[in-house]
Amino acid sequence: MPTSEFIELKNRLTKLALSLPDSSISRAALTPDQEEDISFFSITAHATCEHFMEQRCLNAATKGYDDYNNTGFLGRIAKHLCVLPFVTVPKNPVELKKMSKVFGGKGFGISVTPSFHAVNNNEIKQLIHIGYMKYKQTVDSNHGMGLKYQFSLISILGLDINQFEPTFKTRVSQLANLRGEAAHKAVVAAQVIPEPSDLAAWTTDLIDGYKKLDKKLTSLCALKH
Repeated sequence: MPTSEFIELKNRLTKLALSLPDSSISRAALTPDQEEDISFFSITAHATCEHFMEQRCLNAATKGYDDYNNTGFLGRIAKHLCVLPFVTVPKNPVELKKMSKVFGGKGFGISVTPSFHAVNNNEIKQLIHIGYMKYKQTVDSNHGMGLKYQFSLISILGLDINQFEPTFKTRVSQLANLRGEAAHKAVVAAQVIPEPSDLAAWTTDLIDGYKKLDKKLTSLCALKH
């Protein structure tokens, strides 16, 4: 079942899409007001997607944290909170890409044997707490939704961001680029603005992609390894 965070995202993006120019209009025929509508869409839709990713990931981290403290369930998320929030995300894009191929992958995780857990329960509990607080700081300081932000928020919890489909990755990148133009320039260059017919597909593809992310995060909360 979709979470309330996803439903809010879907409703917001759907409403924002109504402000876009009709898909039958060509980019060359856009009026200044219509170009402004597209700029508004890119900035607001980007903020909506970014907020969803932050809140949804934080809620998953909180569940993993609470499950361990309340029931003793040392799941995949709690194990990752022991270690990965302490990892510095590389600024080098080549290094980051290599790390993203490993961190969060199904066959990669943190191993804790029952005997080790029993002997070091207090230390593990304290470490998970510290890691969780560090993760919350990461969420609070997040300012984007590109690869390094996906890595910092999603891979750190133990979810493989390489599972994202190519179309969704493209839409996220396109929205981030358009938002950057709209947010930092008084006038968005005409050649940067997508065709309205292309923009019409953005909302659908973004909603589909985040719906799958929402579902994967729900499943992640129940994983032990």
